Amino acid sequence: MPDWSNLEDRLKVWEFVKNHDGDDELNKKTSKMFEVMTVLSALCCGSLISLSESKNKIDTVLFVYDIIRGYGIISSVFCSVISITLCSLLNATSNRNTFSFVEHFMKFSNIPFFGIIFSLSCLVICSSLYFDGIVMYITLPFSIFVISYCLYFYGDLHNFIYDVIHQEDTGG
Repeated sequence: MPDWSNLEDRLKVWEFVKNHDGDDELNKKTSKMFEVMTVLSALCCGSLISLSESKNKIDTVLFVYDIIRGYGIISSVFCSVISITLCSLLNATSNRNTFSFVEHFMKFSNIPFFGIIFSLSCLVICSSLYFDGIVMYITLPFSIFVISYCLYFYGDLHNFIYDVIHQEDTGG
């Protein structure tokens, strides 16, 4: 299982970009990443807010639906604020100072990543809990599969990127 929270490895990726692509590209790529995360957070938040009241008639399911939906909305807003702030400040930073800024904000960089993963997971689960009866029971296992597969997919690509970086570091 990859260590997604390893900030040192995450910083090595940005250092690799800086060394191979230059300061201008580092600024563009980090800004673009947080722009995308801001849009994704906003879309997720809007989707969770626009979900109408669940059609489910089981009180416990309605309670869980509302809690998951609420956590997803709050998490999306939190991620949007962090992403917008980082994106704005990155764009205000000179290209030659971008890596220093990246080094400083690295300790906060996991917040948008994990928050968006959490918000999207809430959205997927709420999509299943929205329905009543048999439809909920049929879609809920698929929701769990989708979340699990997305985590696997992210983990696999995460490992690939870090393996490429480490091969470059060791000259392999």
